[in-house]
Amino acid sequence: MSSPSAWSRSRRTVYRSVPAKLAAQVYEHCAATSPNASKFGVQAALLLGALKKVGLAISPDVRVMVDLRRYLGAGLIDGNFFAGVPMKIHSDMTPTEITTTTRRTKESGRPLLNQMLTSTRLGKPVPVPTERTPGELPQVTFSFLGAPPTVQMLPFVTGERPVYAASVEPAGPDGLTFVHGECAGQMILNACFHDNVIDADLMNEVLDLVVTDPLALLSEQR
Repeated sequence: MSSPSAWSRSRRTVYRSVPAKLAAQVYEHCAATSPNASKFGVQAALLLGALKKVGLAISPDVRVMVDLRRYLGAGLIDGNFFAGVPMKIHSDMTPTEITTTTRRTKESGRPLLNQMLTSTRLGKPVPVPTERTPGELPQVTFSFLGAPPTVQMLPFVTGERPVYAASVEPAGPDGLTFVHGECAGQMILNACFHDNVIDADLMNEVLDLVVTDPLALLSEQR
């Protein structure tokens, strides 16, 4: 086993968008071939498929950000209350299978229970890592933004493709967080990582695969 080595942050965010016309074709295709799949399920399947296609192995404990306010009722929490929940989703699953898995996990209440069990550090600052163990697999997290109404109503320049980009701190040195969703009918895709751990050229290739031929990626799945 490799020994930890000194490390410092080098955050990078790569952004792409799938044009609205192509995104509509992808959702139409999935409606026929992968019924009841959510837009999150479709986008997660595309990103996981692209990671597999470029040969980037990832940690099996893929995480999905869950809004925990759904369990507590409207008005009880004024602000963000999210948790990254490990889920058994992988590149060989269809958009429907990914959707079913995430919905069942949310309906079980496990995300809120997990947060309660790990909240003993509440109020304490999370230390910034200063070392990492070489050879660790990237830890993928999906943070699905949906189609925020406040963004959808912005007066984007007529005739130009809207840009909706976001960047978050990855979950540690090996973190790879996809912040994704929809803007004016487009799929918006942001990959956040540390480029002294995960190769930036490879992440550009991952997002380019999704943007250039998403239907081919879906057809290669089981």
